[in-house]
Amino acid sequence: MRIDLHQKPLDIRLTRSAEAALAARAGTLIAEMELIFGCLIRKRIIFRELGAIGEADATPASDRLAVRFVALMSRAACTLTDSGQEKGGLIKPTHEPLENPGRYVPRWLMIDFRKGQWHGEFGYAQAAA
Repeated sequence: MRIDLHQKPLDIRLTRSAEAALAARAGTLIAEMELIFGCLIRKRIIFRELGAIGEADATPASDRLAVRFVALMSRAACTLTDSGQEKGGLIKPTHEPLENPGRYVPRWLMIDFRKGQWHGEFGYAQAAA
């Protein structure tokens, strides 16, 4: 399936187990893709139920799946605290949304359901068929 996210096309691929798990759901699942820029770039997907915070800009992909993309800048993720230097701790990062997240929308999203858990990945190069 394909949707437009921030005016960019996103190809969504579901494994058979993900399709079956979505079909068995009573409610809508949100797949939130996060791209966080700091000293490194971090990608992650958070799966949650519709009705949680922050889904106002989620884009419906089907009657059981909605997708959201968030691009953030982490200002303090690489700075050690004075006390944390001995302990190897990091300052808790502060994330600020980027003004134009559309520039960073991935090309594809793959969703799987294994051992009772949702799993996913997203990317920018053309996905293998």
